[in-house]
Amino acid sequence: MPDVRRRSPRGLSRPRRRQRRWWWSIAIAVAGVAGLLALVSRPLAFTVALATPEEEREAQRIIRTVSGRCCGGVIPQANWLWYPKETIRQHLTAAFPHYATFSFERRGWGTVHITGTLRTPFARWCRGQWNRIADLAEPERLATVLPVRDCPAAVDAAGEVFRPPSEAAVLTIPPRQWVSGEEGGIPPRVLQGQGTEAFALLQALVRWFEARQIPVARIEETPIGIRLQLRPGPLLLLASVQHAEVIPTSLEAMLQQGAFPGGSKGTFRTLPEALTSVRYIDFRDFPRVYLGPRQ
Repeated sequence: MPDVRRRSPRGLSRPRRRQRRWWWSIAIAVAGVAGLLALVSRPLAFTVALATPEEEREAQRIIRTVSGRCCGGVIPQANWLWYPKETIRQHLTAAFPHYATFSFERRGWGTVHITGTLRTPFARWCRGQWNRIADLAEPERLATVLPVRDCPAAVDAAGEVFRPPSEAAVLTIPPRQWVSGEEGGIPPRVLQGQGTEAFALLQALVRWFEARQIPVARIEETPIGIRLQLRPGPLLLLASVQHAEVIPTSLEAMLQQGAFPGGSKGTFRTLPEALTSVRYIDFRDFPRVYLGPRQ
């Protein structure tokens, strides 16, 4: 009988078709690996937008250090496929603490643009003489402010404490002091352990006073409470930051009722005028409020 063999529709036997597929798989895999190596071997370029050219040059130096080569110097850590974003962010935050955030934007395959957002200063952060706090609890010293040792840092609009980069930056801080009566170094933020809501309450109270042309010149954070020095005006004594919510309505009611010393209902037409008649207003036993008249 004749030797009859079946052929595939394309004229190849099944073993040869399997062999060709195997070679194609190898070729595709090799091409994929080559393409991947091409991506990871190409270094990524960084552009930086900060406040000064000096800061931008320092940021570029930090980025070059962090994104150096690995794997025997063959593959850059910052390449077209991947780069250590969080590591770079951490190093930039440590080097430039006066920046609130750093944002990263991918521009094409080969470039990442980094933009820094400066902190909005709220007050100078000062160290008070904490060993003098006990004196402030004496009745005759309620209107006495806590002495200041130094002012090495600043408080931003989120309540975080940072060091200004230069004397020029210090001049941009509002003329307001946040005096800490706590013993120790510079904390990461003010009102620690009370949450961001506590600082937001105090910040809203400061804005309320400033809208009425009553600047808050000083805020004291001490173990015996919170104290606000108005300019011009009295020292406000609070047992906690939560009392900041009731101060606006309480002061307006006192003005309407003629509760300020030296006058009757209608004597003082404005709140700034009425506040000049007292040395301190004590809200620590709220709803009872005590006024210290000027002598």
